Amino acid sequence: MKRIKTALIAFFCCLTGLSWAAKQPHVVVFPLKAEGVSSQTANLVTERIRAKLGASGRVKVLERNEIDKILETIGKNLEDCTSEGCGIELGRQLDADKIVAGSITRIGKRITIAVNFLDVETTEREVPTSIDIDDISEDKLIDYIPDLVDQIIDRIPIEGKILEVAGKEILVDIGSETGIKLGNQLLVIQIKKVLDPETN
Repeated sequence: MKRIKTALIAFFCCLTGLSWAAKQPHVVVFPLKAEGVSSQTANLVTERIRAKLGASGRVKVLERNEIDKILETIGKNLEDCTSEGCGIELGRQLDADKIVAGSITRIGKRITIAVNFLDVETTEREVPTSIDIDDISEDKLIDYIPDLVDQIIDRIPIEGKILEVAGKEILVDIGSETGIKLGNQLLVIQIKKVLDPETN
């Protein structure tokens, strides 16, 4: 794993034993609801969102065929689930941490793609985001998906473990495969206070 040495802005009472539990949230991307656009366009945009999120390394996107196999055993269908409430319920049954749900809406010449990144346990909308595009053909919508997904990715927390502390420099096990880039600043949250028995 590539490791990036990063100066972190943080305050520590003690550094011994401080760590994060590494975690990559499991995500289910639900079909976007089509309003005023074709279902084919909505499906294409949904697949592009799924692929872009999965390639980011920030989350673990559940594969469509894996989802379909699980839902088949409980008599459910992903396409029939376009409301957030239904998505949350199926997300729990799929043992997901987060879900992505939203819609594509055309009003006149304007198309709005609205996407919510929701926590399955709390049902909180953690990263609501949307884009408005004027006077564009449906086949050009996928060109705007990378920017939309980047808005989501940039606001998903990165968690990892502290490997070594040397003065104000901290070496962590977070590499470029998680989507982190040179220049990113990380916040270390102290989850447990540990006192050195010699220095107190």
